[in-house]
Amino acid sequence: MTVVVNPARVAQGAEAFPSLASLMTGRLPSEVTWEHPLGPPLPDGNLTLAEILGQAGYDSGAVTSHPSFDRVGGLPQGFKRHDHSAAIHHFDGRGIASPRVERASRAMLARLRPPFFFWAHFEDPGAPYMPRPVDRFGKRDVDRYDGEVADTAAQVGALLRWIDARGIGPAI
Repeated sequence: MTVVVNPARVAQGAEAFPSLASLMTGRLPSEVTWEHPLGPPLPDGNLTLAEILGQAGYDSGAVTSHPSFDRVGGLPQGFKRHDHSAAIHHFDGRGIASPRVERASRAMLARLRPPFFFWAHFEDPGAPYMPRPVDRFGKRDVDRYDGEVADTAAQVGALLRWIDARGIGPAI
């Protein structure tokens, strides 16, 4: 399995939607065609990576929890399969999204046929910070944020180990 990590940790935009649109299209936010200034929806005229890979014969699936990945936002454009059931909007009473994303990802990956492009979007962490089952870092916002980062990293790690154990790669 190959895991690609960006050590620079640079966002393409100052907010989530322009950054995500940039990741999906491979274009800077200033180069993306917008219906509204740097906001949803992503118009169909923007060619996404999922569409390009689909034209090349790739199967594709996305499991998302970020609100911008709903059908209104347009970010799932081009994915043949899309599961947004893990979506959380922080105040919807459904709790922490990461375990639901991991479970839905396993189900999605079982349905995809090689070659494929798979996108898993973990909404956690994000303000307002959700209380964790164990507040091991403290009770301040920054402590709850640290808890969200640690818990999300654990869920991503569990999914990557599951993928590796099944030989699903080779590239992620």
